[in-house]
Amino acid sequence: MPAFVTVTLNPALDLGCALPRLLPTHKLRVPGYHYDPGGGGLNVARVLHRLDAQVRALVLLGGHGGEWLATLLRAEGVDFEVVPVAAETRVCLNLHESETGLEYRIIPEGAPLTAAEAEAARRAVGAQTPRWLVASGSLAPGLPDDFYAVLARGRGAARIAVDCSGRALAPLRGQGLDLLKVSHSELALISGGTVAEVEATARALVADGTAAMVAVTLGEAGAVLVDARTAVRLPARQVAVRSTVGAGDAFLAGLVLALDQGRDREEALDFAIGVSAAVVATEGSARLTPL
Repeated sequence: MPAFVTVTLNPALDLGCALPRLLPTHKLRVPGYHYDPGGGGLNVARVLHRLDAQVRALVLLGGHGGEWLATLLRAEGVDFEVVPVAAETRVCLNLHESETGLEYRIIPEGAPLTAAEAEAARRAVGAQTPRWLVASGSLAPGLPDDFYAVLARGRGAARIAVDCSGRALAPLRGQGLDLLKVSHSELALISGGTVAEVEATARALVADGTAAMVAVTLGEAGAVLVDARTAVRLPARQVAVRSTVGAGDAFLAGLVLALDQGRDREEALDFAIGVSAAVVATEGSARLTPL
């Protein structure tokens, strides 16, 4: 069994392209485009693989889109296990405006899963015995709000890291995660918008037993890692932005790898920020080119 198993419950084929400016009505011809496997857990697995970690991606795939996504994963050399579903795997569109630096992400919700498919996913995750189980990304329609909490309770001896938002976040309160990763904007919805308020909420999530560690990405302001004893905050790396798609997933990949290697909190956070910066400086979804 690999050291890391990642879980992707709502994967996507990511279609990305750059254009000077997004305009209505006109046919906007672009010089090139690229497809990447997408979805939180898949991005984490792809980055861990590029960092030479032993990782397996557990992913729900269906239809022609699922077959294509699997082909892309094989081309990258990522070990993966499929939980088959009937619905077609969704396609997401990521647009980068070169004149403004703005990004646009068009993300279909995806088709609902059946109760049988949800149970098959739960069983497949429960059969894994890694050192780290990393569950990341949105819940597919049809999955209950507490699905990540159920996975956390059934993880056995594995350490678990969860990166989620929206309806999946509240049921994780008090679940005893090893690591909860959230973005500033996600945590600000329940804490207020300032960095100080976000950090205070992260401390509260540690104190109430939600997670032993809470990592909050702060965009251009860097990131903070909070546990019961310390709060470490480090600045972002300054790089030319090519794509932010998968940057948070890359951060999580770097963080769990560094923690697994026994690095202290500050070293682990610095490494995670560096991995995220390398992805931001590379065109595509969670593509890692070392800085």
